[in-house]
Amino acid sequence: MPDLSPTIDGTLEDIHSDFSGVNIETIAEDTAASVSLNNSTTTMKVQWVNTSNIAVQPAQTVMEFDTSDISDAPESATLKIYPESSQNSGVDFYVVRTFLTSDGSIVAGDNPSWTRSSAGGTPDVNNITKYSSEIDYSEDITEDELNSITLNSTALSDMASRDKFQISLVCDFLVDQSLGGVTDGITRKFTISSQDHSTTAQRPVLSYTEAAAPRTQGNLHIVGGTHTIIGSNIVIK
Repeated sequence: MPDLSPTIDGTLEDIHSDFSGVNIETIAEDTAASVSLNNSTTTMKVQWVNTSNIAVQPAQTVMEFDTSDISDAPESATLKIYPESSQNSGVDFYVVRTFLTSDGSIVAGDNPSWTRSSAGGTPDVNNITKYSSEIDYSEDITEDELNSITLNSTALSDMASRDKFQISLVCDFLVDQSLGGVTDGITRKFTISSQDHSTTAQRPVLSYTEAAAPRTQGNLHIVGGTHTIIGSNIVIK
């Protein structure tokens, strides 16, 4: 089972000062809000922060893996992450398809990269493509150890078709376009180790099982001896 390390990773954090005046779709597609990018620290985060229904501050983790050597969709794949800490039981999230503006780098304008259908394309929530089922942080995640998240068939196909496999970890409020709990004033977040973490075993990993090699046709050679076929039929073409 080959393992891939991120070629880049980081956190994009978006700040809206007037949440009451914008809807959640606008936040997901936003390219112009005040965005901070952090791609050099030892940790990354996923969060949803809402303060008295005045300001909202979501953050997502972005990763890129070099899958140029994968020509056939793997049989299976898992994203392995190491959660270090959380606040208010963390936040539920998905792994979703991402298109960065340019391969090999993350820029502030990539805040809505998980709502694009192509590199640099126009953000639209109708483009959201889930690579995993919803991950319930309090039930599915164990802190201070490596956790494996199973990726779906869409992700497996994209690993073969894209030389740079780009993903984001985004809170369920944004992905599902659900207003439940987003205006309660509670900060929900969690942090995971990044590729810059000093402990190698805590860094993110994309593990996959290679596609089975196809069976090749050939000739059947029977050399001497006695061969008995019991029941059924044998067809020679």
